[in-house]
Order: sequence, then structure tokens, then C-alpha cells
Amino acid sequence: MITFFTSYLGGTHGTAKSARDFLRALLANQTSVKVVAPNQEQYPDFLCSRKLSVPQWFDMPQGLRPPRHLNEFNPNRIRDWLNDRSAIRRLRSSELVVVNGWASYNHWLISKDSFTGPKVIIVRESPRHFAGPDCSQAAPDLLGGFSNFDAFIFVSEQSCHEWRQQEVFASKPYAILPNCCEEEDVIRCTLQDRETVRKGLGFRPDDFVVICPGTIEHRKGQDLLLGVVPELNSKIPNLKIVLVGDPATMWGGDLLNAIPVDLLGRTVKHVPAMPDIIELLYAADLLAFPSRAEALPRTILEAMVMKTPIVASDVDGIPELIDDGESGLLFSGDDKDGLLKAILRCYAEPDLREKMSEKASEKYWISFSRSIQFSRMADVLHILNNNFNAN
Repeated sequence: MITFFTSYLGGTHGTAKSARDFLRALLANQTSVKVVAPNQEQYPDFLCSRKLSVPQWFDMPQGLRPPRHLNEFNPNRIRDWLNDRSAIRRLRSSELVVVNGWASYNHWLISKDSFTGPKVIIVRESPRHFAGPDCSQAAPDLLGGFSNFDAFIFVSEQSCHEWRQQEVFASKPYAILPNCCEEEDVIRCTLQDRETVRKGLGFRPDDFVVICPGTIEHRKGQDLLLGVVPELNSKIPNLKIVLVGDPATMWGGDLLNAIPVDLLGRTVKHVPAMPDIIELLYAADLLAFPSRAEALPRTILEAMVMKTPIVASDVDGIPELIDDGESGLLFSGDDKDGLLKAILRCYAEPDLREKMSEKASEKYWISFSRSIQFSRMADVLHILNNNFNAN
């Protein structure tokens, strides 16, 4: 039995979507799986020609405290606290537990004493996720949190290498399981006529649409793209920059508020976070991904499948996905001039865009497909079995 513990399952952001992918790969390789999550989902009996087992679902503990003052003693509050305590007790297990990334860590802390067996965390972040103006997590606290785990599953080889320079990681077992993407939804979208999709989203045939998705924060680097909009605007007729995502910090809100009025709506459009951005990705002429920290981003994987050209920073695991000049164009992180030149080159060379997009799609199906992830999960479980005798 293996317990999968995740604070997010499905939803709009990568951690939640990757949790679903991890769980499906687990169900394709493991017959006994418990899932602790805030919601339940149903999966097909078969996926990628593999039979999926049916998990046992458990409620996510909330860590409610007992009533302490007279005004807190009401039936509803007492009932909720008792139910939460009961949920924690039901989790008691000496089997292996896998925690879905740092985003699930605080919820896991509430019930960690219920798990007396081996503890594994999926590391979906690079070390640079925890640096810069967006982050409030102190490095000693972070490493102390990771020290609570007996093994690690990394989604990126480069991030794995960097984390394992730290003593907390160096001597413990690990495995690497790259992300995939929602292939079925992506393929379904690409069956539509692209120009019809563009028209439905309000784009004109001659618009050059650049999509930049992600929470609006310093780590995602939207400021780099906005910083080159004047130069792009002077060289690309009918340029449309679409930022998709919600501000994650005050920095993000300030960035959106600073967009000049003469650009907002005409050249730059901000769209709040959406359940998925597949149609926007399909309609776009280019994915711009100027992030300062990424382990192995799903958005790039989605663009690879649907053959949307890609310009991205060369940070962390991104070069594992994109071969510069072959399946996309890379620029050095924080290099606005490099970003500008890459976008202008893509605009000026449509044949190059088509060639790189074909190569990116080929690379996805060879190296990162769901079927490949299912097979890799078998290797991950083999490593865990060898180290912890997980059943």
C-alpha cells in the first residue's frame, strides 16, 4: 500500500495538474493506493493501454484547533473539530507515503505523525523557486522541512543535481520522474481549425499572438517580456501579447498596474487564471516563457504537443525540454536583449518556427509522453521497493 498525499488535485496550476498525472501513473503500476486530497476524481478503467486500479479516498485534514473560549463552544465548531480529528486518525499507517511537492507540505505537517513508515516528497521546484522577492521561506527552514523525508522524487535531472549538492539530499535515495501533460485535451483541441479558434478568441488572421502564461510574479519573469514590448511593437505589426494568470504577490499586482495605458488592451492583454489555456496556446503564434526558475514546466510540454513555437529562458530543467535552435529558442535568464532577439527571429522566420515546432512535438512523444511516464513510474517504484520494501 502507498499513500499519495496532495493538497491540490486538478485545478488551474501545474502542481495540481501534475498531481493528477502522478496519481494516474501510480494507479497504472500499483494495485493498492490511498489518496489524501481535498477532492475526489474518477479516472478511466484503462489509459495508455494500462488498467488503472481504483484508489481509496481520504479527506484532507485541516488542522482545526479545539474550542478554547466560551464563544467558540457551538455545535458546528465542535463537530468540525471532531471530524477533523477523526480524519487524521483514519490516516494512521506504517506504509510508504508520497507527498506532492512543497505546496502540500504544510497540510502534510498537520497529520505527519499519523505516518510512521517511509516518507517521500516529490520535488517540483528548483532551488531558485525559493529565492527572490516572491519568497518568504528561509533557507534553513526549507532544508529542515526536506530533512523530514527519507527519499525524493525529482521531476528534472538538473534540479535533482542541484538539490543533491545539499547535505540534506546527498545521502538519501532518489528517483527522477518527469512531467507529462494532458495529451487527450491537447489532441482534442488540435482537431479544430486553428483559424476558427483564433477568431473565436478575438484574434485577427494577421495578428502575431504571443502568449505568456503563469502566475504574475517575479519568478515567472513577465517583467522581462513587458520590458521589450516597445521594441517588439516597432517591428511586429499587429503584435498581441497575452498574459494569462493572477498576481501571486504585491510585485505581480504592481507590474500589471504599471502597464502603460496606451499598450493595455491594444497590444497587451491580461487574462485571469483559467482552468486550462490549451485553446490560447493553440491559437498563439508563439509561447514566450521568460521564467527565472522552473523545474520542468507543463506549459512548455503542452506547447510541444500542439506544435506552438517556443521561446524560453534556459533556466533549470527547461533545456531538458528544448534544444536551442532545434526545438525552440532559448535565451539566458534575465537577458532581455536575448528574449527580444529570439522573439524577433521567430517572427521573421516562419519556416524556422514550423521546423522547430515539429522537432518539439517529436521530442515530446519520444521522451515525455504519458505512456513514457507510466513506464518510468515502474522504475520509481522499483527504487522505493528496494530501499523501503514498499508493497
